[in-house]
Amino acid sequence: MNSEDFLTSWNSLSTFGELHISKEHIVFFGNQYFQMEQIKKYISKHALLHQVHGKLVIPSATTLKKADGHYTSKKKQALIIKTADCMPVMLSSGSQIFGLHIGWRSLAKKILTESILHTKTKENINLWVGPHIQQNRFSLDMKSLEELLSPHKLSIKKALSLGIIKPSFEQKKHYLVSLKDILLKEAFECGISNFYSSDIDTYWSCNHYSHRRNPNRKGTNYSFILKI
Repeated sequence: MNSEDFLTSWNSLSTFGELHISKEHIVFFGNQYFQMEQIKKYISKHALLHQVHGKLVIPSATTLKKADGHYTSKKKQALIIKTADCMPVMLSSGSQIFGLHIGWRSLAKKILTESILHTKTKENINLWVGPHIQQNRFSLDMKSLEELLSPHKLSIKKALSLGIIKPSFEQKKHYLVSLKDILLKEAFECGISNFYSSDIDTYWSCNHYSHRRNPNRKGTNYSFILKI
């Protein structure tokens, strides 16, 4: 498949999710209708992870390894991330690309900062955040919230003042949390100024799997980044 056909083939799949194409990268945030069958049909090389809600970031591999982030400098190898409410996060840094799976536990462990340690250049890093559960439907209890905020040097009082959290009116001693705002705070501290963030909430989207909406229904939203 030549470059023109390659791009045209992915353009035709824009109805299955959010597609971002530049001269150097394709970033795709798929919905529940975009599954491995489509990935295998259009891309021969791809890498998957056995995601475990940690902070380990590894070079892409042909075998399934436990990690929540992977990176490569290879062209036309898709780094795939699976989510069902967590944030699919993609990075590009010079010749490198990164695919990250970030839920609140990985965010508490600062997986983004861990990823930056593997970059060859710390300048002109681009970040994309895909569809995920957003603040009005994502709550944490006090213990989990403190575990999340502390590594980011945020007190509950400070997070409230910034709008990063707000009290839940459905559960006592729970707070609604914006994972995206904490991630973008971390990104800014890592020197990342170029970013895109989807406004799709997986909890409310009828096109996306959401574990919190339907905990008994198994499913995965597949996303990826790829160097052209």
